[in-house]
Formats: sequence, structure tokens, C-alpha cells
Amino acid sequence: MCSVVVSVSAPPVKAQQDHTKKEMPVAVIVLLTILCSAIFILVTTLVYKYWQKRKREQDQARFLKLFEDGDDLEDELGLGTII
Repeated sequence: MCSVVVSVSAPPVKAQQDHTKKEMPVAVIVLLTILCSAIFILVTTLVYKYWQKRKREQDQARFLKLFEDGDDLEDELGLGTII
């Protein structure tokens, strides 16, 4: 009878050991998920800032080109000496 009691109480101990083994991969998966999310947010932010900088530079170049083209027109019409 004692051997039956021991065998009945043995599975819960084994179940506890299996339970702790399963927690470790879950913790690793959660950690990797958080790490990947942080990297994704960082890369997305950097790409967005780079895009804004590039767009700003293009807008400034376009703005300066407006005035450069205007000078050529004034020279062609001879308006530079009048103004």
C-alpha cells in the first residue's frame, strides 16, 4: 500500500519539474518579443527622422532654386538695373 501512495504522490513532483522547465522558454519568448519590439520602434523612428531631414533638404533646395531662376529672368529682361 505504501508503494501505491508513493507512486500517486510522485507525478505531482514530476509535474512541478516539467512546469518549471516550461516557464523558462516562455520567459525567453517574452524577453525576445520585447527586445524585437524595441528594435522595431527604434528603427522606425530613425527611418522617419531620416525621411524628414531629407524632405526638408529637398524643400530648401527647391525654395532656393525659385530665387535662382528668378535672377535669370531678371537678367534676360533687363530688370536688374531698374529695381
